[in-house]
Amino acid sequence: MVLRKPIQQLFLIYKEGYNMIGLGVSIVVMCFGLGVLYYTFPDVGIAWYKLQGGRSKAAQQNRKRVYKGLVRMIEAGIPHPLLHRLNHMVRMAGRPYGLEAPDWVLVELGVILVTWPPLMLRGSRFSGLLLSIAFMALPWLLLRSKAKQRRLDAQTQIRAMKRMFRMKLLDGAHIPDALQSVGDAAIGEFGDTFRKHLTRLDQSMKIAMQGLRDEYGIPELDVFALALELGEEKTSQELLKELNRQIDDEYKHIQNYLEARMSRLKMAQGGAIFLLVLVVVGVMMTFAVAGTLHMIGKGGLLG
Repeated sequence: MVLRKPIQQLFLIYKEGYNMIGLGVSIVVMCFGLGVLYYTFPDVGIAWYKLQGGRSKAAQQNRKRVYKGLVRMIEAGIPHPLLHRLNHMVRMAGRPYGLEAPDWVLVELGVILVTWPPLMLRGSRFSGLLLSIAFMALPWLLLRSKAKQRRLDAQTQIRAMKRMFRMKLLDGAHIPDALQSVGDAAIGEFGDTFRKHLTRLDQSMKIAMQGLRDEYGIPELDVFALALELGEEKTSQELLKELNRQIDDEYKHIQNYLEARMSRLKMAQGGAIFLLVLVVVGVMMTFAVAGTLHMIGKGGLLG
């Protein structure tokens, strides 16, 4: 009993010291997370660098070195096949905010390091784990959705552009002029990207189209680009013939897709009707059996 109070005091001191160490570690981790976010975004702190006058250039150079070191660390820690897939997804999404795949991983790491320590100090370890998983998964789900929408928009526009390009050639326009007219008519992000790559026509058609193909990676654009590249070596009539073949193939593909979709809808409709009939029959049978049992219980059916 004599030692109980000193032992309790020692335990409280140890507990407070442990909490202080945990708080210190959490602050260090959060500061590191803020530093990761700071060095990941290249536009953060530009105004401050300008206020520093002569030191701004040196500060920016130092920041670039730190940023490159962080990127190398991320690239070394991610398996190459996975990094390749992530880079492909970011490229297909149009590189939002100018960030590459390692940059997105750095942003996720920074956010987790900033938000996780406070949750751990509050004892919300499970919440912190769920939040970390959400922070790691959500950006890639959004990027995947954006890439899918971007490719769909490109597919829709390239089909319309192909038909317009054919009309321009039939009117007697040269290939560069026809492409320029088609590019001017394109809208949205795809139109801006298409016009940007058209500026490389002075080098070669292959260089101009290869950049566009790498940007979207859709079959419709691949076959159109190949036709244009071959168009430099063939006559306009041969190019028109190739375009007509592609347009016919696309039309057949769309028709087959619509027919398959209608077939699936009919099957689903038939299944729904069959299920509804089963439910109705089941309900009717239930009431019939219940009524029969009730009548038997009262002796109605047996007299």
